[in-house]
Amino acid sequence: MSSVDSPSPAGLAPSARPPALRGLLDAVPIMLGFVPFALVLGAQAAQKGMSVVEVPLMTGLNFGAAPSLRRSRSGPLRRIFC
Repeated sequence: MSSVDSPSPAGLAPSARPPALRGLLDAVPIMLGFVPFALVLGAQAAQKGMSVVEVPLMTGLNFGAAPSLRRSRSGPLRRIFC
């Protein structure tokens, strides 16, 4: 029996799992790498007195603004690096 045909620990063959579950299980190794950074961010936010709402808002706005800087042809990054 090959490893492709063997059932997974959950009892379902990998191809029989719902796509959302397959995606979640495939992302687990990457998500484990987020844990140390999340702990550091949480500790720093607590030390600075930030609320539970402020931290995700700050993170989301920070990551949301980055693509707009890169796509701009005359944006600040293009002025700096070109």
